[in-house]
Amino acid sequence: MIPLYSIDSRTRIVHVRFSGVLDTQAVLAGFAAYVADPQGRPGQSCLVDLSGVEQFAIDFSGVCALVERMQAREAELEQAPRDGDLPRHALYAPSDIAFGTCRMYQSIAQGLLAAEIGVFRDMCQARLFLDLEHALG
Repeated sequence: MIPLYSIDSRTRIVHVRFSGVLDTQAVLAGFAAYVADPQGRPGQSCLVDLSGVEQFAIDFSGVCALVERMQAREAELEQAPRDGDLPRHALYAPSDIAFGTCRMYQSIAQGLLAAEIGVFRDMCQARLFLDLEHALG
C-alpha cells in the first residue's frame, strides 16, 4: 500500500505512515509522490512510522533500490538551497521485523545519503531525535 504522508507547515518535517503490506513498489511510489509534491524541499527531515505495517515484503535489493533513488534525487538537487544542517530520518519501527528492516536501510544508506538516520522502537525517542518540542506528548 502506498504510504500516507504529510508535511508539517511549521516544522517542515515530513511525516510518513506505512500500513498493510510494505513492499518495494509501495516504498518507491511513496517516495515518487513526495518528490512530486510542491511542498517537498531539499534537506527536509522525516518521521517514518512503520507501526501499521502487517507484512514486510521488501528485501535487500528493494532497500538498495530505494537508496539509489534517494541518491539520484540528491544529485538532482545538489545545487538547491537546503534548510540548514543535514536532514534527519527518524524511523519508528516497533516490531522486530520492522526494526531489522530499518536497520538494514540504515546500514546501507548511512554514508551514501546526506542525512542522519536513526531507528527507534519508541515514538518518543524518534521525535526527540528530530528535536520536536512536543516529543514527550
